[in-house]
Amino acid sequence: MTQPAPAQAQESLPLDSTAQLLTRITAQLGTQLGLVTRNGTRRTAPAQPARSRPPDSP
Repeated sequence: MTQPAPAQAQESLPLDSTAQLLTRITAQLGTQLGLVTRNGTRRTAPAQPARSRPPDSP
């Protein structure tokens, strides 16, 4: 027979860490879902912003 896990193991992550993780997952999911249309085809990439500094010289 197995012993039940101690109560301490059930709360291994503090609430703040869990909330931060869910926020990151939600943001990534929103970004990825924004790349496809409702019928599943890929959207065109948005225009890239202009670079703020000149390119590195060789």
